[in-house]
Amino acid sequence: MVKLHKLFARLRTAGFLQNVSILAGGTALSQGLTVVTVPVITRLYTPENLGGLALYLAVTMPIASLSSLYYSPAIVLPEKDQDAANIFLLAICIVSCISLIMLSIVVFLGYLVIPLLGELRVAFWFWLIPLSVLLEGVYQNSNYWFTRKKQFSRMAVARLTQSIATVCSQLCAAIFFRADLIGLIGGYVAGQFAASTILGIQIWRQDKSFIYQSADKKLMKQQAIRYKKYPIFGSWPSFCANFMHSLPVLFLTKFYGYDVVGYYSLCRRIFNMTTTLVGRSIAQVLFQNLAEKKVRTGSICIEVERAFRWLFLIAMLFLVGMIVASGLFGFFFGQDWIGAGNFLLILSPSFA
Repeated sequence: MVKLHKLFARLRTAGFLQNVSILAGGTALSQGLTVVTVPVITRLYTPENLGGLALYLAVTMPIASLSSLYYSPAIVLPEKDQDAANIFLLAICIVSCISLIMLSIVVFLGYLVIPLLGELRVAFWFWLIPLSVLLEGVYQNSNYWFTRKKQFSRMAVARLTQSIATVCSQLCAAIFFRADLIGLIGGYVAGQFAASTILGIQIWRQDKSFIYQSADKKLMKQQAIRYKKYPIFGSWPSFCANFMHSLPVLFLTKFYGYDVVGYYSLCRRIFNMTTTLVGRSIAQVLFQNLAEKKVRTGSICIEVERAFRWLFLIAMLFLVGMIVASGLFGFFFGQDWIGAGNFLLILSPSFA
């Protein structure tokens, strides 16, 4: 008990809990909005529609994870802001180039790629993939820039804005235009656009002059070489992790259809809502603290061990909660979604 008090005292002194609470607060509001509207979404859209959105994300997210070649986390690391600004510009340039490459692939090779996904209905949203990759890359790089600046409130506002834009777009598309899959995907892209725009405007207003004055091709090249281990050792594990999450969706789409993918997708969404509130907020603040600790002392072993213990305890609590929640799907989300509860019961251990 004494050790716990000492731990919390140190976290308060470092501002750790305050920063986590800011991010968790913004995430809680955004997730709260999602929680409230999910039962409405599941009654306006069919499992097949949600399965189509899941397939779109399964294709887009692995590509987006490579959009900056994993230079984004390196933005937090340099001691000098000038070096960080050049890494930020480098990452944005890489994102833009990869988005243009994706656009070229869609334009010239789309007719070859679409049949491989097993669903010709994806053709109408295939054109949105380059835009999603660009927006996701800008959002992630901006997030790391504000992480470096310890301006976590701006990130919380961006997350809340993304949820509001996504939910409002999806609801309006279904209620006023009777949209189906295009309403879900269009709403998702609208949320991406809103979040990246909010962060981009803040950077433009606050740091435009500094970043412009810091821009140096030679320094950018030096930082690219200095942190080359990130694209070499970080980008492909990140891609593989995202691709592994996408594989169930791709296989289920190929062999069972959109409706089964919709059940699986709802389970994933419930899991993400329960874990994002605490997990992502702690991870983002902890990353900044560890980077700062590494620069000052060169050792982060004790901090990593403490974080692991807390996250393990949280995972066990979430596991119990998901098992209990699996039997309530029909009541909360409608009779069409009872099958999703069975998915959650089976997959709960792997999610935890």
